[in-house]
Amino acid sequence: MKHKEEELINILSLLRGPSDNDSSINQTATDLREQQFHNFIREILVCLFIYGFLYLIAFVTIKVLRKAKETDEYVIDYEDAVADRVRIWICTFALATCFGAVLLLPMSIIASEVIKITPQSIYWKWLNSSLLHGLWNLIFLFSNLSLFIFLPFAHLFVESIGLPGSKKGIKSRFIETLIIIFFIVVILVGFSYVISAILDTDNAKLHSLLSNFEKLI
Repeated sequence: MKHKEEELINILSLLRGPSDNDSSINQTATDLREQQFHNFIREILVCLFIYGFLYLIAFVTIKVLRKAKETDEYVIDYEDAVADRVRIWICTFALATCFGAVLLLPMSIIASEVIKITPQSIYWKWLNSSLLHGLWNLIFLFSNLSLFIFLPFAHLFVESIGLPGSKKGIKSRFIETLIIIFFIVVILVGFSYVISAILDTDNAKLHSLLSNFEKLI
């Protein structure tokens, strides 16, 4: 008899559905996830728009400052034309990052003042601290990549002629450039380790040196 009563209670609870409290909690959690998703997509779109605008300004700047003789000097065949085009793209990316680094601090100050003056304005809802923090992280990341990877790669890629004994082409020049960059990194890490061992013999450990490089990157 008691077992039948428990089954009846379970059936009635299923027919009634979740309580109002549970439904409100689920609705709140769903709204929070949707808001976080919309904020994430909005920040991505704003960052893409800002960086696209900076890239366009950097591209126009390089085209204006670049002399026509430089194109004829480096472009001899198809491979040189591709290498020159890659060099222009990388230099444009680095210059756009430089513009962003220069303008980031004053724009952050202006954005903070705008948020304080008009906190309830619907036209400035997209301008928040999360967006500014994301821009700072992107500029820091792109600056390190441009300085230590992209710009050396652009220079070495233009100067490369391909691996000896292999078929010449873009692939051979690309592999040669990667090998040279790898050896340069190994030499720099070795020199840094030797200098740190000379200056500080107590903490001259390889893992401490690599941890310092990770902090820089």
